Amino acid sequence: MNGKLTEAPTNQPTLIWNYDQPVLRAGESIPFAFSNGVSGYTTDPNGIGTFDPNTLIYSVPLNQAPLTHYIYATDGAGMNGSNNVKIAGFQVGERIDFPIAFGDQNFVTSSATLANGDIFISSIVSDSPGWERWVINKTSDVGLTWTQVDHYAPHEEGESHPLAMIAKNNDLYVCGYQWEYGSSLYNSEWIIRKTTNGGTSWSTVDQYGNVPGEDNVCYDIDLHGPSGILYAVGYDGLGGVIKESVNDGATWTIIGSLPAVDYFSSVKISPAGVVWAVSDLGELWKGTFSLGTWNWVNEGTIMGGTIQNSAYQLRGDLEIVSETEAYFSGDNGSWRIAKTTDGGANWVNVYNGPANSSGQDIKSLSSGEIVSTGYFNTTPHSYVILQSPDDGTTWNVQYQSNTPAKEGVTMIPANDGSIMAFGVFDNSPYQIINMRSTDNGLSWSERGLVFFKQHLWTQLKDFKRDANGNLWAVGYVGFIDNTFSDPWVVIKSGDNGINWTQSDVYTDAGNMLTAGAIAFGPANEIYVGGVSSDDGFYLRKSSDDGVTWNTVDVNPGYLYEAHVTVAPDGTAYYMGKNGATCDLRKGTANGTVWSTVQTFPIEPGSIGCDTRALEAFSDGSLWLSVRELGTGPVNQGVIYRSTDGGVTFTEVFRESQILHYQTLKRLANGDVLAQSYYTVMKTSDNGATWEVLYDGTSTLNEVKGFVLDNVGRPYVLDDNNRVWAQNQFDQTWFVTYDYTLINMLYGRELIKITDCGNSSGVCVLAKYEQRIHGAVNEMIPLVVP
Repeated sequence: MNGKLTEAPTNQPTLIWNYDQPVLRAGESIPFAFSNGVSGYTTDPNGIGTFDPNTLIYSVPLNQAPLTHYIYATDGAGMNGSNNVKIAGFQVGERIDFPIAFGDQNFVTSSATLANGDIFISSIVSDSPGWERWVINKTSDVGLTWTQVDHYAPHEEGESHPLAMIAKNNDLYVCGYQWEYGSSLYNSEWIIRKTTNGGTSWSTVDQYGNVPGEDNVCYDIDLHGPSGILYAVGYDGLGGVIKESVNDGATWTIIGSLPAVDYFSSVKISPAGVVWAVSDLGELWKGTFSLGTWNWVNEGTIMGGTIQNSAYQLRGDLEIVSETEAYFSGDNGSWRIAKTTDGGANWVNVYNGPANSSGQDIKSLSSGEIVSTGYFNTTPHSYVILQSPDDGTTWNVQYQSNTPAKEGVTMIPANDGSIMAFGVFDNSPYQIINMRSTDNGLSWSERGLVFFKQHLWTQLKDFKRDANGNLWAVGYVGFIDNTFSDPWVVIKSGDNGINWTQSDVYTDAGNMLTAGAIAFGPANEIYVGGVSSDDGFYLRKSSDDGVTWNTVDVNPGYLYEAHVTVAPDGTAYYMGKNGATCDLRKGTANGTVWSTVQTFPIEPGSIGCDTRALEAFSDGSLWLSVRELGTGPVNQGVIYRSTDGGVTFTEVFRESQILHYQTLKRLANGDVLAQSYYTVMKTSDNGATWEVLYDGTSTLNEVKGFVLDNVGRPYVLDDNNRVWAQNQFDQTWFVTYDYTLINMLYGRELIKITDCGNSSGVCVLAKYEQRIHGAVNEMIPLVVP
C-alpha cells in the first residue's frame, strides 16, 4: 500500500510545515503551508490520497483505514520536508454475537453410510439472506448426535442444492446443482463434491455445464460395487445425461446423452454392471457396454407414465434386487410402488397409496424385507414408513405420525444392522426428523431432530454502554428452542465486544418477540422494552446486572416498539404507540407500579402519533420526540420538554417532515442536541432557539443519528449509509465513511452511530447478510492511530 518510507526519514526536514504531525480523518483535507519555502513546489502523497503542489492541500481518501503515514514536499529551491500524518479511519471491529438459531427450511434429500459406520444426510436449507443452500450433516453414533460438515455456498447471491449421495468405502460423493444470481453463463451447473476424510474437507470433482443459458443438474448418483465405478445422471441443455467415473471421481465422462429424454432422476447399477436410469416420463433406460461402446435401450415404462415430484425436487427412487427384480417408489398421482421381475420390461404396481399420498425412497434389506418411506395426505400430512415381508406382495404401515405434520424422504441401512429413516417437518420446527428401526422396519423410534443453525434473521434493535463500561445489545433472533418462536434477546459484553454472554433470552410460545430498547438507572437497574406479535408491549427489569429478569409491565395495546429511559432519581418511563395515540407511562414503587401520565398527540387537530425518542436528562427534565399525524398540511416532527415528570409538556421544536429517526443528547454544559429530518441542531436555552450544526438538505439524505467524539466533534450518520464529519480547518462537512463502497453484501446497512467503548468515542453499528455466517451485526469503530 505504501511504496515509500513508513517511518521517519533519517534526514531532518528543512521545510517548516504549518501543521506538524496532524491527525486527519478519512476523507478530510488539510491546507498546508511552509513558512520558509519558496514557490514551485513538488509534492508526494506517498501513495495515499492526493497532495496538490499548487494549493498544497493534502486530501485523505474516503474510507481510508487507520494509518500513520509520511508525505513529502520539495520547494522551488530544492529544500525538502516530510510530515508524519496520522489518519483516523473506520475499521471493522468485533461482531455483536447474538445466539445462533434455526429457521424455516432444512429439507433432507438423501443419506449414505460409510464403511466405518458414519452416516451422512444432505439437505437444502434456507439461510438468512433467503437463498437455498447445500448442507451435509454427519453422525458417528447412529443418529444420537449430529455435526454439520459441509455448508456449500459458492456464491453470495445464488443457490446450491444437494440431491443425492453415495458412499464408496470411506469416501462420500454428493451430487446436485448450483447457480449464481445474474450469471450469463448457465442457469445452473451440475455439481459433484467429494470428501475422503469424513467431511473435514471437500473438493468439487465435477462441475459441468453444456449449453449456455440452460439448466445442468446432477439428479442421482450410484456405485457399482464390484468394479468401483461411479455413475451419475441428470440433464443438461440437450436432454438426459449419464456420466461415468472410473478413477474415484477424478474425471467424469459422458456415456449417454439422450435428447429424447428431458432428464433422468434416478439411477442404480445392477450386480452385472448394467446401468438402470429412470426418466421423468417413467421410462427405464438400460445401458450396457460392449465392444467399446455404450448402448442404451428404452426397456419399459414404470407406473404407466410421468413420475411427479414426491419430495420437494426429488422424483422417487429405484432399488435393484437382482438382474431381473427391482422396485420403484414414487408419485404418479399418489404413492405407488412398482415391481419388475423381468429386468424392467414390465412393471406392476404392488402398492397403491391413498389419494394424494406420495412416496420417495425404497430399500431392500439384507434380511429380505422391503421398506419405503413417504407421506399420506392427511390433515396435517403424515410421515409414513411401509414394510413388505414378502417381496412386495403385501405392504404394512409400520410407522405413521402427523403430530406435527411431516413427510418421509430418505432411508439408509446402518452398519449395526439397524435402518435409519429421515423426514422433514412441514411446519415448525421445519427441521429433519431422525428415525431408527432395529427389527428390519417393524417398529421405529425417534432419535431426535437434525438442525440447521445459523445467525438466522438476527436483528440488532438497540445498543448502549452502561456506567461501568459494559456493552449491551438487544434485538431478536430466529427459533432457538422448542417454543418455535422468535425470542427477544439481551446480550452483554464486558470486554468491548470481544466476548458476549446471553443475559435474557425471552420466549413466548407461538409469538414473535422483539427487544427494542434498553435503559439504565442510577442503581445499575436495567430496563428492556419490546413487543410480542400477539400480546403487545413487555417491559422487563433486572436489578442484578442482567443475571435475572422480571416482567414489570405488560400493555396489550402496544403493538409497536417503545422507547425507554430512566431519570436520575431512578424513575423509569417508556413511551409507545397505542392504536392512533402514543402513551407515556411512568413507573413508581421501584418500577413495579405503572400508570399513563400523558397521551399524545396533544396538538389540536392532530389525529395520530408515532414515537421517535424519549430521554430523561440529568437536570430532571424529560424530552421526547414524536411524529404527529395530520397536523396542518403534512405530518409534523415535534420535540416536547417536561419539567414535572411528564405531567405537562412544552413544545420546543416542530417541522413539517415525516421524521423517521431522532437522537436527543444533553451535554455537560446544558446544551441539548437533536435532529430534524435533514439537520443536527443545538439549543442552549431549552429549545427557545436552535442553531443548526449540520445541514444535509442539499444531499436530500435524512439524518439517521449523530454522536460526539471524545473531544466534542460531531459525526452524523445519514440514511444512505454514510458518515459525515466536520473539517477541522474550514468547518465544512465531508463524508468520512461510505459503507456502500465497503460492503457489497445483501442487506448491508449502518444501523446506528454511537459510542461502543473505543478510544475515539465514535462507532457505527452495521448489519449485513453473509452466506456462511448468516445475519452479521458488527461494530465498526473510528480508530485513531
